[in-house]
Amino acid sequence: MPEWNAFYHNEEDEEEQEEGEQSGGEYYKSTGRDSLVFLVDASKEMFIKGEDGQPSNFDMTMEVVRSVYTSKIISSHRDLMALVFYGTEQSKNPRNSFKHVYVYHDLDEPGAKRVRGVDALRGEKGAQLVEETMGIGGETSLADALWCCANLYSDIKLRLSHKRLMIFSCRDEPHGGDSAKDRLARTKAGDLKETGTGGHYLMHLMKPGGFDVAPFFRDILSPPDEKGRSALFSWSRGKKEDLGEGPGQRAEERGGPLAQVNCVSVEGVNVAVGFMPRRHSG
Repeated sequence: MPEWNAFYHNEEDEEEQEEGEQSGGEYYKSTGRDSLVFLVDASKEMFIKGEDGQPSNFDMTMEVVRSVYTSKIISSHRDLMALVFYGTEQSKNPRNSFKHVYVYHDLDEPGAKRVRGVDALRGEKGAQLVEETMGIGGETSLADALWCCANLYSDIKLRLSHKRLMIFSCRDEPHGGDSAKDRLARTKAGDLKETGTGGHYLMHLMKPGGFDVAPFFRDILSPPDEKGRSALFSWSRGKKEDLGEGPGQRAEERGGPLAQVNCVSVEGVNVAVGFMPRRHSG
């Protein structure tokens, strides 16, 4: 499984790459940019607050998205980010091909406007805005959501270093046991991997009784890498000081992550997802 910061480019290399290249009859700009699509569950369960007024799973997810956006603006503002919701009542996606999938931000460079857009979705007012604009608790088809994400990538005429997808959900069986929908989603996830979307990560959130990855998501995620590191992470409501390793945050990597998201691994070990910048050699 490729690392978050596996590619480093100096400025001269990027200028040469951006002159473009011919491939398969189509013109692509080769930039070495990284990319990440946040695919977020918009089910009613995501908006339930924790005990003692703790933030909802949706609010915690928006905290992650905002953290990555702001970090990228500082470090790697030319990388591409997207924010997509599935399980919405309304539909908004290219050509409106997929019901109950809402593209809030298409693949593009992060900026202050996008950060403000994420901020607008946070808290009670944010939940109300989501309900009014997108609707929550709509029908779920993860196959359609994944297909929509694939189309976002196909519309980008840039040769990207990495194409990654991170799913946020508190539902371990998003289709309620519908085997046909499960099968379609597994097929589409496989198609994405074959076409170059090389990292499928799951940030599973708080769920009463615990989150069981086995029934469905086990077949959606990228397999463990050569060192046995999993693509599965779970949110911890614990202290943010308890940070360790996450995808892209490794002891051998140069420098530290620009954004850290407090998580817990499947084994219960406190970890953090680290989002790393590309370094430029002078």
